[in-house]
Amino acid sequence: MDFKEKFKLFTDKVSEKGAEAVQKAKDMAEISSLNSQIKNENDAIKLAYQTIGEAIYQEQKDIENGRFDEQVQAIKRKLARIAELEKSITAIKGTKICKACGEEIGALADFCPKCGAKYVEETIVTEKICPACGAKVADDDSTCLSCGRTLNN
Repeated sequence: MDFKEKFKLFTDKVSEKGAEAVQKAKDMAEISSLNSQIKNENDAIKLAYQTIGEAIYQEQKDIENGRFDEQVQAIKRKLARIAELEKSITAIKGTKICKACGEEIGALADFCPKCGAKYVEETIVTEKICPACGAKVADDDSTCLSCGRTLNN
């Protein structure tokens, strides 16, 4: 085999390997695109699950001893805790939140400048305190959700 034939074999082999590399790159891009589509579909499923869960919560939140009572009560406690934290933030900022529209208003305001609603202070419900960790617990809780300690009712 002469030099030209060897060179031709070499260039053919390089071209073949280059084509394989291009195909692998295309395959990887396609796999990446498909994985992205799978992620989008999974995100849509999670959103649908969340929507179903929120709908069930809305249906069950006023039912005593319902099928999802434990979860409903846990959500209610977490919502109450969020409200406490938000109230702390507004106290630090020297503001309060309009109950009608959610607008942040001055602490001394009696009416909301956005919607005109009269601001009414909400009453504070007293709660039990866990003796182990100091977390607030609902009156009907038998176990502290923060530390797991069994509570005396």
